[in-house]
Amino acid sequence: MNRCLSDTGFMRWNRIPWNLSRQWNKLRAMPSKKSAANRALGEAIRSARKQAGYTQESFAAHADVDRSYYGAIERGEFNLTVDTISKIAAGLGMTARELFERAKL
Repeated sequence: MNRCLSDTGFMRWNRIPWNLSRQWNKLRAMPSKKSAANRALGEAIRSARKQAGYTQESFAAHADVDRSYYGAIERGEFNLTVDTISKIAAGLGMTARELFERAKL
């Protein structure tokens, strides 16, 4: 076994077997899936936010959405829940329906 005990008594792997490391690299390199609908909604949200005069960071705080998550929303990287869409629409002063119409969905 390629293990050794550290001073704290926990086991630590000295090296990862070559076949496991190759699988790990494939998993890490998996691209994000962006659907056309997610991209369109993200672009609509971005244009409405800019029109309202917010930065990403200030709007994320205003809409009570995590800043890094909000950036990914605008890039179309996530499937949004109804609750998140409602929060964002309310923060922009519009309804979810108006947001979807703006995205042409």
